[in-house]
Amino acid sequence: MNNNKAFTLIELLVVVLIIGILAAIGLPQYTKAVGKSRVAEAKINLKALAEAGKMYYLETGERPGMANSDAWAIEKPNSNNWTFGNDECCTGNGKMGCSWEARSKADNRTFIRYWDENYDVICNDSEEPYSGFLCTGSIVNNEGFDKTCKQFGFTKYNEEYGIYLE
Repeated sequence: MNNNKAFTLIELLVVVLIIGILAAIGLPQYTKAVGKSRVAEAKINLKALAEAGKMYYLETGERPGMANSDAWAIEKPNSNNWTFGNDECCTGNGKMGCSWEARSKADNRTFIRYWDENYDVICNDSEEPYSGFLCTGSIVNNEGFDKTCKQFGFTKYNEEYGIYLE
């Protein structure tokens, strides 16, 4: 009677194959979940910046001058994933509209922007104002940028402006 309790090479290969298949299925899902959680972080911080900008404007009557980094009147959120800034603010009709930006630290060219409800009407005089979040990059129609925005959950592509919307 042979009491050899060792695993055979075939058994070990089957176990390694099963682990490989599970990893191949799970890793993309994990990456997608991490990306979406990072976007959620950016959205929360962008909304907070927009609200702080409105409060600053109501208190001082001046827009939060973010184009000049020395003029930051609002404290920027600290994040391992994003750098935050103000793309531009403008005033008109007694209102202020701002565009706030989160730039990915991972690739430094993917942006998530938040446009508040007054931004398009005042700054761009758009007939179809858009307020909310969008995803864009410094190079439009670049495969890597497209992939990143899609992973972030932005699925509607606007060809006219080269941006992804939610």
